[in-house]
Formats: sequence, structure tokens, C-alpha cells
Amino acid sequence: MLKTRKQVEIRKSIQADILPIAHRMREDDVEEVWASSRSSPYKALRKGLEAQGNCWTILGDGIPEGMIGVSRGTLLSNRGIAWMLGTDVLVADKRLFITLTKKLFDEAIAGFNYLENYVSTKNKISLRWVESMGFEIEEKPIMVRGVPFKKFFMEIK
Repeated sequence: MLKTRKQVEIRKSIQADILPIAHRMREDDVEEVWASSRSSPYKALRKGLEAQGNCWTILGDGIPEGMIGVSRGTLLSNRGIAWMLGTDVLVADKRLFITLTKKLFDEAIAGFNYLENYVSTKNKISLRWVESMGFEIEEKPIMVRGVPFKKFFMEIK
């Protein structure tokens, strides 16, 4: 069977991107947002879009497959909360996925001097993504509602 590559587009996120991703979000991402904040996929994506910061959507053949962003920690600091949520389609081609997110990274971190967040140790794809983007990951996990999470962070010079 011939495998065809999707036409990929990256653009600033809009409200209409949320529902198609929320309904098909990767199970590991669904479990992570529920454990960390008791949020539904829709609510987690909406919060990321509405936060002060930067937010982009990755589309495959015109269909929203993932959102990635950096939300401002506080209005008075240059600390950011790095995040990404998506569908299984987004991560199906790991090489393309890493290439796309690295392209967004420099723009995403503009205006920030420190990034951080937490990732569930069960979310192996997200852990690998965090490492590939150059974040440091704390060794010792913290428990959040019975789920182990690790802090990841980066100082931007």
C-alpha cells in the first residue's frame, strides 16, 4: 500500500481549531490534562489559546491536528509555560513532527527568558519531545492526583 504524506500547514491558532483536536486528542494527552488540572481536552486547548503568549496550530490536509504554545506565566515576568497537545495523526510521522515543532520553537519563545512546565511520566511521546527541544528534565517526579509528573525547564539566553 502506498503511503502518502499529508500537506502540512502551520498558522496562528483560532477558536475553530479547538474542537477538531479536542475530539481526537491523544489518550496520553487527555489523561495528562485531566490529572494535572481536571480539564477536558476542549478546556485545556481553549485555555492555551486564550492565555497571554503565543499559540499555533499544525494542520494536516487542512485539518487541525495539534496546538503548541508558550503561555506567559505572569504579566510581570518573562517566564513562560511551554505546552503542546495533539492527535495521534500529529505524532504519526515523528521526524516531521520534530522538524515542525523545532521550526516553531524560536518564534514561540520570543520574549521569554525562562520556560517550564510539567509532563506526566506516562506520556512517553511528550517526554521525548521535551528532550528533543532541549529542555532539562528534573529527575525526581512529583505526584499530582496519583500520577507522577516531571518538571521540565529551559533558560533562554
